[in-house]
Amino acid sequence: MKKIAVLLVLAALLLGACGSKSSGDSAAAVNLAGSIIPEGASIVGTADVPGLLKLDFAKKMSKETAEFEKQLGIKAQDLGVMTFWATVAGKNNTDAAFFTKGIPISVIEKLGGKNETYQGIKLYTLGDQDSVAAEIAGYVVFGTVKAVKASADASKGKNLASSGRDKEFSSLLGKTSGLVAFAFVPDATMKKDIDSSSKGAGQMADFVKNFKGLAFGLGYASKNFEVRAAAASTGDAAKKAADYISQMKEGFKGQIDMYSMMLGKEAAGAAKKAFDSFKAKASGDFLNLDIDVPEILVDAIVSKFAGMFAGMAGSMVE
Repeated sequence: MKKIAVLLVLAALLLGACGSKSSGDSAAAVNLAGSIIPEGASIVGTADVPGLLKLDFAKKMSKETAEFEKQLGIKAQDLGVMTFWATVAGKNNTDAAFFTKGIPISVIEKLGGKNETYQGIKLYTLGDQDSVAAEIAGYVVFGTVKAVKASADASKGKNLASSGRDKEFSSLLGKTSGLVAFAFVPDATMKKDIDSSSKGAGQMADFVKNFKGLAFGLGYASKNFEVRAAAASTGDAAKKAADYISQMKEGFKGQIDMYSMMLGKEAAGAAKKAFDSFKAKASGDFLNLDIDVPEILVDAIVSKFAGMFAGMAGSMVE
């Protein structure tokens, strides 16, 4: 059972490696699931599993996918579009859950371990004592015991939709939605901490002081990974931040060739292409950051670091 829980979590995390240019899907999905997301959620997003499975790197994981499908008795693509949320409140107080309508609860009933009832909802243990699954408002919800119980509580009353915070997340997600997207909206306590840190942010101080939230998405198209970010502040602060970041890019232009050649000739050209594609623009209250990273550059960086770590490991053994 533990392997099943781990595979499910890995599926959610690996989805962060890709996305698409489409917009609106994540915001709509979050609105639909807003009644089972706790009102205090810090991060909310979606991941389209069928879209992920079409990508080349996912096809290379056919063995893991086959094992996942065999153990759960379903096709991985049946997970459909998963919505996830997380709370971040200190290093040791982080919880997360993700949910789907693609898996029938009967699958979990057969594979799950012992169960308990909470708020009239059955929670099935998966693998270890802190991973459970439950059916809540038509969704099968996976996560830590605390997170799944929080979703159960949300379904009974205070949730993202009733608090109105769903609109804040939707507004941000509409800027970067796709196969994978997530948004972060600080609560009052976090906002106070961010305000305090703005004093040391230099030319970004106004932007940080008035920070309202961040959306981030990763995409993949035509052998390029697409990184899209949108952060909300005020119009003046966003423009000032975009100008500052653009100036920094110009100042770094002379050094990009030197660093990229360390990755090899072919990757060096890809690094320059990625650098040239980077853009920082202000649009209303939003600072938008875009960059397209060729797949060959990612492969080169991964290989470079893999070689470095292998060398370090070898020297330690010797």
